[in-house]
This record gives sequence, C-alpha cells and structure tokens, in this order.
Amino acid sequence: MPDVPEAAIAAAALAIHRAACPLRDDPDHDCARDAAHEEMLIPRARAALEAAAPLLAEAWGAKPDDELRRRFAELRHDWHAATLFESNLEHIILDLSYQQIIGLGPRVVPLVLEDLAGKGGHWFWALLVLTGNDEARGEQTMEGARQAWLRWGRGQGLIPEVPSA
Repeated sequence: MPDVPEAAIAAAALAIHRAACPLRDDPDHDCARDAAHEEMLIPRARAALEAAAPLLAEAWGAKPDDELRRRFAELRHDWHAATLFESNLEHIILDLSYQQIIGLGPRVVPLVLEDLAGKGGHWFWALLVLTGNDEARGEQTMEGARQAWLRWGRGQGLIPEVPSA
C-alpha cells in the first residue's frame, strides 16, 4: 500500500472511535479529541486502511464505462421526473429509480458526485449508502453538505477539481 497521509490515518482513527463511542451523539463530547489521544487507534486505523485500500481501489478505480453512464443518466432522468414536485425527502430517496441508482454500486459514486457538483440535489443518502461515509455529518445546510461531499470526492480522486458554484 502506498504511504498513507497522516491526515487519512487520523480520519480513519476518528471513524473507528466514532463507530464504537457510546457518547458520539452527545453534543458535549469531542470524539476527535478522544480519538487523537487513543494511541491504540492509530495502528487499527492503519490496518483498516491497508485492508480497505485494495477493495476501494477495485470499486472506485474502475472508471464508469459508457453503459454505466447511460444507465445512470436514464435512472437520474426518471428519478427527477418522478420527484420534481415532491417535497417529502423520504419519498424522494425511496423512489424506485433512486434506489436503482444505489443498486448500481460503488462504481456509480463518481457519477453521483459529478451530478451533485453540477446540479446539486438530494444525493446525500445515496452517497452515505454507497460509501459508508457520512461526510455531511454536522452540516446545517444543503450547500454545506454538498461542499463537504465534493471535498471528499476530490480528496478521493473520484472527481476533478470543480469551479465554485
């Protein structure tokens, strides 16, 4: 595995801490502080990244092919048409076309991020399910959540740098 930046190790340690922390939902608890002080998490984080790296590289390394792009565009169109005037978020994300996009698997993440960068929208649930990450946790606005996911996508090399919207 290539050298992993210390920031990635720290982020992995924090993710490991949060997964097991009984106080993670307590607004007065600082998981980041605790994770930084738990020496045992650094080796665990490094091991987790080493184990996950080949799987992520395989899933995300494959560029979306023309067939995947075509299917994604078709499903996205159907989803937008079906939910254009829908205000209930549950109905929006439970739409069959949206669920089928999730069913396309991790290879669709770059396409979802590209769409999020260009058009915005309610992609946060799909990204959470597809990646297992909650990059928008703590964000108070749709734009904040959008920017958090786009930063993550650029950091993962899944999307190119995009101009600010």
